[in-house]
Amino acid sequence: MTARPAQTAPPATSTTDAGLVSLLRDGDSWAAEELYSRYARRMRALVASRLRGPVASRLSPDDIVQSVFRTLFEGVAERAYSAPEGRELWGLLCVLALNKVRERVAYHQAARRDVRRTAGGVDALPDADAEAQWLGIEVDDLLARFRPGDREVIHLRMTGYEVTEIADRTGRSLRTVERVLQRARAKLAAELT
Repeated sequence: MTARPAQTAPPATSTTDAGLVSLLRDGDSWAAEELYSRYARRMRALVASRLRGPVASRLSPDDIVQSVFRTLFEGVAERAYSAPEGRELWGLLCVLALNKVRERVAYHQAARRDVRRTAGGVDALPDADAEAQWLGIEVDDLLARFRPGDREVIHLRMTGYEVTEIADRTGRSLRTVERVLQRARAKLAAELT
């Protein structure tokens, strides 16, 4: 049996996120490690900042970060996710992380599992409706910065439609829809950093 030659990792600072995604698709485990080391600490801080009140004792930021990376790596392998050349994956990772936090918090606040029932009552938890309203205002404010046609594309994507479905519904080309979404991601990344 012949031994495989050891892979030599390119210098971390010179490899773009798009380059790492390409290497990851080719099965290079170093690329996965490098993406994790670039973003895990920032993502953990983001997730920890979103876990407040009694639910924080049931959820681990590290578990959510691991889940986000698993989703990212599976999406890269299936070619569902990519990194535009010269751009970071941070915007995509933020969206994945915030969605996971929202899903896990909702799970732990479901009727029988509701953490508020065992953690000192409803008063112990910040007003979830107020936070949801605040988030809605922030999203509306961000969307207001786009043209009406672009807002429709972004809204459809936020509600779960695929790019091809958005193109069909709006009568726009796939490339136009992708460009609108890339601009939206760039603005979101600028807002979050």
